[in-house]
Amino acid sequence: MRPNWKLLGGAACAAMMMMAASPASATTVDFAFENLGSDVATGSFSYSSANPVLSFADLDTFDIQIGPSHYDLNLVNSAPFNQNAFFQFDVGAVTFNHAPQPGLFGIDTTLAAMSNGFDGFLFTFDPNDRYFSDNASGEFHQPWTDVVLQQEISVDSVPEPVTLSIFGAGLAGAVAMRRRRKKAA
Repeated sequence: MRPNWKLLGGAACAAMMMMAASPASATTVDFAFENLGSDVATGSFSYSSANPVLSFADLDTFDIQIGPSHYDLNLVNSAPFNQNAFFQFDVGAVTFNHAPQPGLFGIDTTLAAMSNGFDGFLFTFDPNDRYFSDNASGEFHQPWTDVVLQQEISVDSVPEPVTLSIFGAGLAGAVAMRRRRKKAA
């Protein structure tokens, strides 16, 4: 019996794709907004996007705790909080960007998810008057002085391209076997 070169070639191609596929990486960034060394808000976000400047749309997860208030990615991406949302993170510089004037509500903004009715949170960026407001906790115009960031890169153990290549190789083999049987008949 002669070997089926097409089937063997497909299997070899799938094996090479499995070896060449690199695992996807995800980065988690923990952050804290501080006022004179004390935390006023803490949170984290993770992303696997290759964009050099991230927005809320690029994030896999997002959480922030401001006093008793907790906000996550589902909340900041939903109405009414997404009416005035701002998040820009420069991956290379490992820093939050801020919206130049006029930002949200005409205010230079660092981070926000707020409705037109001022439900939600807002961190402004003014070198002379940095403040945050959180309607849910009743914190309005509270000062902050610094943002502390720490990032961690993790690697997933099973890359998705391998799963697709194995499925594709199996499908190609099934098609080849069907054609072979039709020719034999």
